[in-house]
Amino acid sequence: MKEMIRPAQVEDAPIVHAVMFEAFSEYLDPPSSALDETVKSVESVLGGGEQALIYYKDARPCGIIRFIVRDEDVYFFRLAVVPGEQNQGIAKKLTARLENDAKSRQKKTAACKVRLAAAKKNIRLYRSLGYTIGEESIVHKPDGTDIKVAVMKKKNCVRAGFGYLSNG
Repeated sequence: MKEMIRPAQVEDAPIVHAVMFEAFSEYLDPPSSALDETVKSVESVLGGGEQALIYYKDARPCGIIRFIVRDEDVYFFRLAVVPGEQNQGIAKKLTARLENDAKSRQKKTAACKVRLAAAKKNIRLYRSLGYTIGEESIVHKPDGTDIKVAVMKKKNCVRAGFGYLSNG
């Protein structure tokens, strides 16, 4: 088995979108706003400052993580692993790569938002990686649905054992 994590380019928008859409299709109550995104919208944000990493297993894209480098931290979102590849450490490898990249950019904190009710497994995953729950808030969706979310943060975001995977 050959694994690789590489930064996404604008032309990778169809890959990023496909992996994200497949993974987020399980969040239907209420639906994730990830399902509203299109290849064009992903292409636009990748061309406008947002970044992503793509995880490949045997040359097949199986996971992605999207992120923005901010003044104070690296904020990630849309961590996605296709259903048939979940629970195999791919999310951990993607977050480890993100955290190591954050350190190389002099960022000591990684942060994300997580749904409190519908995403218990995500909270367990992030806690197992050293993230703590911070500020809670309500996201008001355009359809009138309210979703309780929390910011999860990890300070000194470097983990041994996963490091950098090949870029090529």
